[in-house]
Amino acid sequence: MEEYQQVKQELNNKKSNKGLIATLVILIILAIAAVSGTWYYMNNKAKKDKKAQEEQIQQLQKQIEDLKSQATTTQSSQTKSYTTKYDKLKFSYPANWSLTDNSQSSSTEVLNTYGVVGTDNVTLKSQDGFEVIILSGGLGGFACPPNSAQKIVSEKVNILDGSYFLNYLKKENSNNIDSIFIATKPEQCASDLSSKNLITKDTGKGAILSVTAKYPNNSNINIDQLKNDSDLKDFKNLLQSLSY
Repeated sequence: MEEYQQVKQELNNKKSNKGLIATLVILIILAIAAVSGTWYYMNNKAKKDKKAQEEQIQQLQKQIEDLKSQATTTQSSQTKSYTTKYDKLKFSYPANWSLTDNSQSSSTEVLNTYGVVGTDNVTLKSQDGFEVIILSGGLGGFACPPNSAQKIVSEKVNILDGSYFLNYLKKENSNNIDSIFIATKPEQCASDLSSKNLITKDTGKGAILSVTAKYPNNSNINIDQLKNDSDLKDFKNLLQSLSY
């Protein structure tokens, strides 16, 4: 009888152990499922977050490109472009400025002697009378203003892949600004650049290129007022646009 009870107890213990093992297995499976579910959720969320972030970046890039395009369109609508007939000098100028081209072909004598096919003579004028004159193909010297029209100041500028000077002259018998021109030296009295495509036979160098701006005779602008002068800003923008 005692042996029977012992065997019965062992059987009960085995059943209990099996139940415990089964329970543990189930708990382990549930734990693995929970971890897997959490990983799947986090991984899926990370992918969605990354996708959303990439979409936001693409939207921002598109907005930037749209703004650039709008800026270019606006600038294009506010400026015009022009190329001189003989020297092929390119530049941009305000759309509300007028442009007159009085360029002429060279005479047979000049062409045979100097090899220059023509001279460019372009005048641009703002609505308030501010003028910019571009001359190329000059064969002689350049005319300096009267002695009383003295230079006030020089400003170094980088245009046409080189360093030049923007020289300011005051009006005769006045402290107001008369003209502004691009020159190779600060002490120069007139514009004296060289053309690129109008080469003279006798020197093998470019004919004279002159770029000068002039205020109207009734203008009273002085050196202190230039900082806020819109015409000067437009002239400087034109100079920066010069290219071949």
